[in-house]
Amino acid sequence: PVFDQYHWTPPPGMERKFDLNAAGAALDAAGYHRGADGIRVDHSGKPLRLNLIGRSDRAAEPTISALVKGWLGAIGIPVDVQLVESNKLNDATTDGNYDLALSGWGANPDPDYVLSTETCAQRPDVSGKGGTSAANWCDRTNDALYAQQLSTLDTAKRADIVKQMQQIAYQQAPEVTLAYPNALEANRSD
Repeated sequence: PVFDQYHWTPPPGMERKFDLNAAGAALDAAGYHRGADGIRVDHSGKPLRLNLIGRSDRAAEPTISALVKGWLGAIGIPVDVQLVESNKLNDATTDGNYDLALSGWGANPDPDYVLSTETCAQRPDVSGKGGTSAANWCDRTNDALYAQQLSTLDTAKRADIVKQMQQIAYQQAPEVTLAYPNALEANRSD
């Protein structure tokens, strides 16, 4: 949101609200019912259990992981939390060896780099090498818009394309933004 020109805000009626009851109802409607022990089961009857990986060297991640574990547990999905050093988290997400991952991104005033991380080309290859997208998300429409914004010189038109990309990501939800940190930056005037 700090880069207002490129920030897309969901229109009224499209915003997602934090609502555990609605989440539970959506899981019920999708056929992920609670077993006798209260744990949801998949379509083959196997209990759901997710692993969440995060960074041990970031002060907020133990708290965030505890919150996520509690929220999902409340709707019948147990979560195992593993907090590791940053380089191990990068290895695990590149390998695709996780169900949920805590991550954080910062964006420059020009959003190109952070947009590039959400392209199909940024997914790791079959050997688990390359790529930087923790979500391993691929959407061809998003890729086409990425190429279009990259070659658009009109700033207002480019901003509209970037906002279309954000809308696609918001609707498909490969990632969920939990918070926008308050970034503090100091500059010397001399």
